[in-house]
Amino acid sequence: MIMESVQERIRKHYPELTNQQKLAAKYILAEPKTVALQPAKVVGALSGTSETTIIRLSYALAYSGYSELQSEI
Repeated sequence: MIMESVQERIRKHYPELTNQQKLAAKYILAEPKTVALQPAKVVGALSGTSETTIIRLSYALAYSGYSELQSEI
């Protein structure tokens, strides 16, 4: 399943994420379909974080940006 690599990256990088990024990461794992279809701003609001947190999380997970994370899902 494609989702596996996003899950693996979150698991691998989880200890070094900020609290806000951890919140966003949990949301991504819980709602992959929403994340795949919505812009970072919406995902930030839904996860109780911000657009900036979602984008920084993407970088922290070694993606080139949010769109790469989305396409991986």
